[in-house]
Formats: sequence, C-alpha cells, structure tokens
Amino acid sequence: VVPRCARIDASRDGGEIYTRLVSRLDPAVDALAARAARLLHAGGAASIDAAIDLVCRGVPRAGVPSRNQVRRHLRGLSEEALGAEGYQQWRGEVLQIAAAVIEAVQQGLGAVPMRLCGRAARGWVDGDPRLHLRAFTKARIGAIAAVLVAAGFEEPQFDTLVCRVGRLDRLRFEHEGVEVDLVRCPPGQVRDEPRDLVSGAALPMLDEVELGRCVDRLAEGGDPF
Repeated sequence: VVPRCARIDASRDGGEIYTRLVSRLDPAVDALAARAARLLHAGGAASIDAAIDLVCRGVPRAGVPSRNQVRRHLRGLSEEALGAEGYQQWRGEVLQIAAAVIEAVQQGLGAVPMRLCGRAARGWVDGDPRLHLRAFTKARIGAIAAVLVAAGFEEPQFDTLVCRVGRLDRLRFEHEGVEVDLVRCPPGQVRDEPRDLVSGAALPMLDEVELGRCVDRLAEGGDPF
C-alpha cells in the first residue's frame, strides 16, 4: 500500500527527536527540502535522513531542512502521483493495518488497551509509514507475538526499548510495506498518557475507538485529522 518513497530508520517511540531552529518560510531551506523529497520519492535515498544528507553536503547546520519540511513536500508528491482520492485511500489503508493489529491482540488476549502513537495518529504517513503501537498488558511479549502470527502477520523481531521508565519489550515487523513497532507497556510501570516514552515530549495518540472512527471517515472520503 506504500507509494514509492522511503521510510525513516528510527528507533524512537514516534515523536520528533530534535527541533530545528530554521524558519519554514526560508526559501533556500525549503528548496533543499523539496530536493530531498524528490530524491526520496524517486527511490534515490534509503531514508529521509539519508536524502537530507545527500542534498545538504556542505550546507551549514542552520540551513538544513527538518524532517517535517521534507515530509510536507513528500505529501504533495504523493497526492500528485495518487490523486486526492487515491491519497486518502492510501492513508486509510495504512491506518487499517494499525486497526487490524489492535483487533488481533484484543481477540487473542482479551480487552487489552491499545494505543496508536506518533505521526500516524495524525494521519501523517508520508516518508515514514511506520506504526507505533502500545499494548498495556501484563501478558508476556511472546504471547503477543503468538496471537499476531496466528492472525496472519509475519513473525516479528524481538528487541528492547530503553526509555524513561526502564526497559520495555518490543515487537517489530512489516505488513504490506508498513513497518510496525509494538511496545508492551506493563500497567503500573508505564502511564497511559500521550508522551514519548524516550524523550517525554508530547505526541499524538489514538485509542482503538478513535482510530476506528478515523478509518471510517477516510473510507467515506473525508479527512478526520
């Protein structure tokens, strides 16, 4: 379901790590962001960061565009390639994957509170079609992996997220070209709040009901974000 563009290679919890001090209205910076977006869209770079590095060689740090500036141009390229209706359909398909993962976990383990976090919770999937999910459960990470595989998802990789509250188990897998990160958040250790687990910065978050409404709205041709 993913258009021809690269994904960011990030290990964070879905929030932006650094904030650039460059104005979005700076035409020189914006031109570099547009060049990086075109490079990504054409498959000439493996990630947003790689595209920025390639087009900004020799450019002072103050003149380097942010990831979000590049993503803004990527959205325009995606809309141009897919058309407005096709672009909305693609966003809905990406979010449907998140909804399917949540449904699989809840069917297999019961009423586990699940959250979609980060950029995808605002419908922003350009250049970074990665879904960051949290499962608030005491169930073992192997049990979560088992119900996902039983539901038809590929065998996930197991790793650990080192964050403000300690070490959390994480599953990572790909489904239909979309990267999925699922973090197990034991109740009592992790608060159910819209905060990046690593930096503590505020970030968007949707529960399963809100996500379902967004998917339905996109399917109807609207924009819920």
